[in-house]
Amino acid sequence: MKKLEAIFSILAMLGALLVANQIHVGWPIFLSSSLLGTIWGIKTKNYWIAGMQIFFTCTNTMGLINYFL
Repeated sequence: MKKLEAIFSILAMLGALLVANQIHVGWPIFLSSSLLGTIWGIKTKNYWIAGMQIFFTCTNTMGLINYFL
């Protein structure tokens, strides 16, 4: 589980850096991070973290929709 935690954390930081620099490929990276974070939160019974990641999944999806529309 520690590897999954590291992967979703690194992807989140990379996605944030890319989006902050208006490189919109960061949105799918953000989305994958949120999905992995949700899985990690559920498997480790960190339900508040899982809830936060579900919220981030929604906002990342909104970012993708806004970018493509």
